[in-house]
Amino acid sequence: MRATTERLAESDAEDSRPATPSLPPDLAREGVRRLRVVGGVSLVAHAFFLTVSRLVGDPAVPRSAASISLGAAITGMVVAVLVMRLAYSNRIGSRTILDLALVYWVLDALFISLSSHVSPLTMERAPQGWSGVAVWVVAFPLVIPNTRGKVILATFVAAAMDPLGLLIQVSAGLPAPDPRALVASFAPTVLAVPIAIVMSGIIFRISVEAMRARDLGSYRLVEPLGSGGMGEVWRARH
Repeated sequence: MRATTERLAESDAEDSRPATPSLPPDLAREGVRRLRVVGGVSLVAHAFFLTVSRLVGDPAVPRSAASISLGAAITGMVVAVLVMRLAYSNRIGSRTILDLALVYWVLDALFISLSSHVSPLTMERAPQGWSGVAVWVVAFPLVIPNTRGKVILATFVAAAMDPLGLLIQVSAGLPAPDPRALVASFAPTVLAVPIAIVMSGIIFRISVEAMRARDLGSYRLVEPLGSGGMGEVWRARH
């Protein structure tokens, strides 16, 4: 009984702390649940674009670049499966899983870059609109929460994977890109960095405020136990 009381007291103390750099426990658990979905979406996306690239071959693609692109797509699918399994694990704390998710964010940005930079980059082949890396850089922190410092650092590193992927492909035999095409290709990724940082901060604050709204005086609602015609019954923590 004493041990249970001490654990509850520690949990209450953690929840009642003022704003700190640490991630709120409830938000961390919700982030892990979202990570399962993100891993599944990433798996499907890699499989889809891999299938399309196999069906619609480009004769201008060097064999070495095609091999790297294929390996990146397959590795991306494998890592996505591992991330989903990690998110379903009960052996690792939620905050640790979300920290590992930042590593996954960066790695998958590299896989996307290697898969997309498979054709010679010229003005005629320059991508129109946002690249896959730019979309990934913006979307991930909007869904998967973490502390501001970690998100900002990971955002810059994830965006840097876009030119790194192209550099690897050029080193493997892809023709050197047109400088003007480089600007057109990487401009969306550069723009994605401030958008991701600002928007993720807004979503983070909204999520924290929504969870605080669940507090009733000195009690915090934990989970619903039942409902009926007269109302609802919740388990709460003082």
